[in-house]
Amino acid sequence: MAAASWASLVTLLTLSISFSCSSFVPVISWWDNNGIKAPSVYAGHSIYKKEFQSLIQPILSKTNVLVLFLQDELSIDDFTRHSQSFVFVKRSLANSNHVTLPSVNIEDESVLDYIKTLRDVNIIDIPLGSDNDFEVLKKQFKDNTLNIVVVKLEPLRDGNMESKDVILKRNDATMDSMTQAFSKLSKKITYLYTSEDLSMDIQNILVNEELDNSHNIKSRHILEDDKSKVDNSSKFIQSNCVMMNLYGLSARNADGKNFTNLLDAFPTNASGKCQNGSSEIVMKFTRKAVNVTGIDLIVTVTLVTINGTGEWACDSIKANGSIGKSSINSSFTCGNHKVPWIGTTQNTIMAPHQFSFACNDMVFTDGNFTVMFQGLQLQIRPFNSSSARFLDAYHCEGFFTLEILTGLLVGALLIASLYLGTMMMMNIQTQDRFDDPKGKTIQVAVQE
Repeated sequence: MAAASWASLVTLLTLSISFSCSSFVPVISWWDNNGIKAPSVYAGHSIYKKEFQSLIQPILSKTNVLVLFLQDELSIDDFTRHSQSFVFVKRSLANSNHVTLPSVNIEDESVLDYIKTLRDVNIIDIPLGSDNDFEVLKKQFKDNTLNIVVVKLEPLRDGNMESKDVILKRNDATMDSMTQAFSKLSKKITYLYTSEDLSMDIQNILVNEELDNSHNIKSRHILEDDKSKVDNSSKFIQSNCVMMNLYGLSARNADGKNFTNLLDAFPTNASGKCQNGSSEIVMKFTRKAVNVTGIDLIVTVTLVTINGTGEWACDSIKANGSIGKSSINSSFTCGNHKVPWIGTTQNTIMAPHQFSFACNDMVFTDGNFTVMFQGLQLQIRPFNSSSARFLDAYHCEGFFTLEILTGLLVGALLIASLYLGTMMMMNIQTQDRFDDPKGKTIQVAVQE
């Protein structure tokens, strides 16, 4: 037993060190009027050293000053979970030419160290909290070389007790003020935002996945990584950023009496867009894949993050197409309408971050069209995670189900009956005076 514990500990340390040494970090760069064409990058695509060089080299070749904002830890998931903390960054990406590389791995080197090998550089460090005179800073620039100004942002680790949202918002304001100062220079400036390491939240998820794979640790999940263990009665569907498992998916028109099974019409993969704060999975059902004539339907499930509560929720379910002779254009609210003082509302798809959502049966209808999900489990996929394993489930029924409430009510009635009976027994009173056959007879005076 002790040997197994030591083996698990050694494995955990090894995995932690390996993820630390070869982290996939985001690299976001933007520039103004440098004559640089933004390269095309596939969404959700991991970039390695050789490809990163081909993407960053054209940008560096036309840049005099590279302002590198360096965070201690960051992942592309942070832009989804804490989107309100990146006001300046999002505005810069919207108004400038830019390239977003969500996952860059340069083996044992950092992004800064690797850039140093591509050109002759002049490094100018701006430590955390320093108040450098900008005029003095400009005197450190050198001609005919790439001047890299490294701005170290406030770290998220190091025992900081403030929330991640607050620190990221302060760092966003720092980048805003620095950018305004550098914009006054008559030089070709490129801004680059990256980190030294992957976000700790994502590292923990990846380490847990590797531990599950290496030690075959069992937990409460619908799917195992071993495809032979998957229940054949269910269907696993995934896009770039959303995973879904279903035991049944059916639809019915207003004039239809029976539900039409749609799962038989669906391939193994789905499409979908992954944007800041929004993820979707698009499922297309065609008449070629089923025996029922006249099915041509697209069902889109859109999930959003709720920054104020630390949850993710379903924003809408849309169905477009046709079943039989009836055209369908329906939209259902499915989770972003939660009432603050009520734990759950009917047909609400909502779960905390790092949880999946699960529900037995969910029926959505708008009066004209009805769609029913059976045995649903849904999750926003953690970025850079290739595992088909769901996180722990947050069930739609919650804790106080009808059965539990009935049991509590019956229990309360029994306890009340027991309490009432006990009090009645305790209040039984007997005479406090008795006749003594050997003594004087008790006489009670009675006045007429």
